[in-house]
Amino acid sequence: MLDYFQYLWIAVSVLSVSITLIEDRARFIRLYIYSIPVLLVIFLFAHSLIVFPVYILSLISAAYMYTQTFFSAFVAEVAIVLFAGYEFQSDLIWISIDVSISTAIILTMMFDKRLKSYTHDNDSGRGKIKKKEIYRDYLQSVVGVLILALLFIEGVENSRIVITVSVLVLYAVGNYFYLHRKNLIGDFLWSFEREDTPLGIGSIWFASGILLAFAIINSLSVLYIVLFVLVIGDSAATIVGVNVKTWPLFFNKRKSVGGFLALFALSAVFGFFVIGYLGILYALVGAIVESATQYPLDDNYIIPLALTALSVAI
Repeated sequence: MLDYFQYLWIAVSVLSVSITLIEDRARFIRLYIYSIPVLLVIFLFAHSLIVFPVYILSLISAAYMYTQTFFSAFVAEVAIVLFAGYEFQSDLIWISIDVSISTAIILTMMFDKRLKSYTHDNDSGRGKIKKKEIYRDYLQSVVGVLILALLFIEGVENSRIVITVSVLVLYAVGNYFYLHRKNLIGDFLWSFEREDTPLGIGSIWFASGILLAFAIINSLSVLYIVLFVLVIGDSAATIVGVNVKTWPLFFNKRKSVGGFLALFALSAVFGFFVIGYLGILYALVGAIVESATQYPLDDNYIIPLALTALSVAI
């Protein structure tokens, strides 16, 4: 028999879907159809109905990103996440939450026309202002070092909770300062954004990739490598690619041999130090994925997705 909380998760899910289909059917019907197989896979993995309200509210908040309506679904999502995390205090609950949030956001980013156009703008603006790209990657590297330090100090389980809460805070901050740009903090955050790109669209891909990696990978050493490739190796690829003139890659003219080698070399050394020769394989896969990824996908998500899949296969 279903307990009280399972009934609550069902009720919230049905109510959320019903309201959005009544008020904005054209936007949500396709997203919900595409979500059916995804949700079934997540449910079979998690064996908990908590994935349904978290996924659906994440999808709704993503679809209303950069509008005032975003906060209605987002507040409900945060309330359920914090309540479930505190009430059940289970690592599997946090894993289920992370997978649900990550997949819901990415599915919406890929199939919602408005968000897809934002991703296109972000991709088109990549590399146009070289100084800004370097500053962005320095910032990404700093964030990466902090995440690696957190993981080293707290381990996987505690870090997973901190990362989940941090991603939700990032999500809220990006939306708030998109709508309230003209202030000191807003001006500072916008100074890192690419031209003609909404605030934080690349960070959302990045945060979703981090969530996915923390949800699926339980090995501390493998998680170290995945994070290093994503936050240090990827940044090095951009910095070297922008500053050192080398040949373009034959399979992606927008990326260079220098950037590819920078990501691979740094990540291979780190990977070998952590887990031996297998770490070099992770570095190679990461370098190939980073250099091959193109719109409508983003390497900030595809790198952790590919390396997570590799860790499961191995």
